Amino acid sequence: MNEGGSVTCKFSIGTTAGSGEAGQKRVTVDDVKKIAREVLGDHACHHAYSLSGTYEGEEEDSAKVEDTEIIGPRDIDKCIRFCEDANKFVNRVLTELYQTTVLVDVSVQSNTVGRGSVDWNALLSTESPKVFPRPGAVARYLIPSAFYGSLKQYYEVARKAFVDAWPGIGDTFEGVPVVLFTYPSSAPLVLDGLEANQSLCERLRIWDRQFIQGDQVRGGSDRPPEDLASAEFLRRFQRMSDDPCFFATNVRSFVGGASTKLELARCKYVTGAADCDARYLDVVERSASAPALSYDYWLQRSRNLPDAPFPILGVTIVTVSPRDQVLVSKRSKTVGAYPDAFHIAPGAMVEETKGLQGPSIAATFVRELYEEFFNVDERSEDLEPFPQLLERPPLRSLTGVLRCHALSIDLLRSSAALLCSFRPSWQWWSTYYPQIEMNWEYSGTHPHLKSWTTLLEEISGDPTSFTPEAAAALILCHQLANKGGQV
Repeated sequence: MNEGGSVTCKFSIGTTAGSGEAGQKRVTVDDVKKIAREVLGDHACHHAYSLSGTYEGEEEDSAKVEDTEIIGPRDIDKCIRFCEDANKFVNRVLTELYQTTVLVDVSVQSNTVGRGSVDWNALLSTESPKVFPRPGAVARYLIPSAFYGSLKQYYEVARKAFVDAWPGIGDTFEGVPVVLFTYPSSAPLVLDGLEANQSLCERLRIWDRQFIQGDQVRGGSDRPPEDLASAEFLRRFQRMSDDPCFFATNVRSFVGGASTKLELARCKYVTGAADCDARYLDVVERSASAPALSYDYWLQRSRNLPDAPFPILGVTIVTVSPRDQVLVSKRSKTVGAYPDAFHIAPGAMVEETKGLQGPSIAATFVRELYEEFFNVDERSEDLEPFPQLLERPPLRSLTGVLRCHALSIDLLRSSAALLCSFRPSWQWWSTYYPQIEMNWEYSGTHPHLKSWTTLLEEISGDPTSFTPEAAAALILCHQLANKGGQV
């Protein structure tokens, strides 16, 4: 779809009399106008800026340039420049003029086809110097489809750079920015109805421990993400919570060939998502300003991959029907990662599961299957401990086989995911597939069933139309099936 729209950025700069320190020069609107003229005066594009000053309740003159930048799917570079100018302006105001008498309010108003409108008011302080979201964050909000499509050329560059930086480590597929560490001999989890009892919980725990090191999880860190302003902006239209999730602490051991099990720590979801997004936004901003983004840049990123601060852990599942078709659905525009891209389901970040000790891959699969396939509000579902959740009919009668095939690392975001497959029984599938209604994370209520051949052709034609994890999982599972493996 041709997504276009408009964006307006408004800044209100005000002062209050009498609260400055002794000898401190009083900031006037003219001071702000001077910076505005220097930063915003000459543009290749048109923008809208609004400056106003308030003194003891009396409003002074406003300086306005009323024009609106029209953003289209081929104008991501203009969008980036638009946001860069806004960023420079706010940072200069705070750097050169900030004192206790200065009040700054930033509002981003946009109206993009299919996205509605969002207002964001930044709460600024001396402790928060990064006061405006990164240009790539706003660009991603405005034109999500173009955001990913414009990076198609870098998917393969990122993969090749990793192969060169870490020769012989992991598995990769052409055009897909993911590295895989496979589990060739892991045992499957056979589900024959989920009756909540101690025996079931123990079976899930034993299966999980093939991939996770023990029940003990480090406390991790709740330090604010480096890109706090972008995180606060993105969470206004994405569901980024402060709930705890898990991130891998031993990615370096996997890349070094020394680990087969994950060691995990806790962090807030918004912390992990912000750090992963910051790495991705860095790509988008660089690509807009330098179309021939250098290979050396990707090589350096690959070398630093094992030291990413919060590689949050997810689970991505290829659901294969009894007729050997794969369930896929397009992600909505409001999810945190890869909006508008095709994905497989169910899948989610690994979070705390009430009623169970420690992180659980199997419990995450069960919870997300119920939430995503049957349009359940995750907030209400989270109120139920795991044993009570299993009383729901689709779960109480769930039968099939769950397998975990690999750990994947997204080379663009540095997030981690366990790639799994699930084959439901004919009885369960025939009963519940007609009832499937995808939740808010997907753009359509009913998923697609596609053949392996069709999916692989689509991935080959345009890898960016799928999430990297989904593309990697589909290619891997197809290869395993062709070699006689179980999928």
